[in-house]
Amino acid sequence: QLLIAPLHKLRAEGRPKVALLIDALDETDFKNPKGIVNLLRHKVRDLPSWIAVAVSSRPELEIKTALARYQPVCIDCNEANNLHDIRLFVRYQLEQQQKLRRINMTKANIEHAVESIMAKASGMFLFVKNI
Repeated sequence: QLLIAPLHKLRAEGRPKVALLIDALDETDFKNPKGIVNLLRHKVRDLPSWIAVAVSSRPELEIKTALARYQPVCIDCNEANNLHDIRLFVRYQLEQQQKLRRINMTKANIEHAVESIMAKASGMFLFVKNI
């Protein structure tokens, strides 16, 4: 109530939607009945309508079960759209390095590098962003 009650006192009219992002929920003590997963299970619906909640987590059964009422959207890192986006990003980055003359690769070598990086990334954008 320390958070929810004051938020309800704020005017909703004209207020842009706000997203509360909770990353790596699976790295919390999610089996703790007093933990954040249980808090989310019971209190998200009490937030004002202008606040949306987004959670990232590995697909732990306890978390999926606890949050099922909210009909979560699950994104598989090996989903075709995700892999396509990562591939575009990697190719773009390599082509930019080529234009800046930081690397000297043929188009075929760039494509080979893209595929090699994709194989190592296993669908994880953070991996390709940090190499």
